[in-house]
Amino acid sequence: SLKREVEVAGLEVLTSTKHVLPPSDWKKDQVSAFRRFLKEFYFSVASRATPLFGSLIVVATKPGGPSTPTVALDIENSLRCPISGSRLVRDGDTYVAKAEGVMYRYPVREGIPTLISEDAEVTARRE
Repeated sequence: SLKREVEVAGLEVLTSTKHVLPPSDWKKDQVSAFRRFLKEFYFSVASRATPLFGSLIVVATKPGGPSTPTVALDIENSLRCPISGSRLVRDGDTYVAKAEGVMYRYPVREGIPTLISEDAEVTARRE
């Protein structure tokens, strides 16, 4: 029934499997010893009879290939200094913004510009 609904929705079913999840430890810790035994017993039986007790997992995809973006984004040209609002320019392992005689330098960590005001190195620019 679920596979049929997925196909009716216009998706292509790639795989469908049954799976039994074990009871979580934190839930077992919150119940009585008898209830904990029942949870573990149910899991033991269900994992041996997965077709009967398992949850259905359906993996589906949209028909057709991946779409390609029509406009390429140039993220680097849209970066702005959070303090001055001026454009940031890559300078080695930092991004630099210059505004009104002040230079703001932001670090790049693991390839990602860290544009946090408190992390900026602020210096007066020499004219």
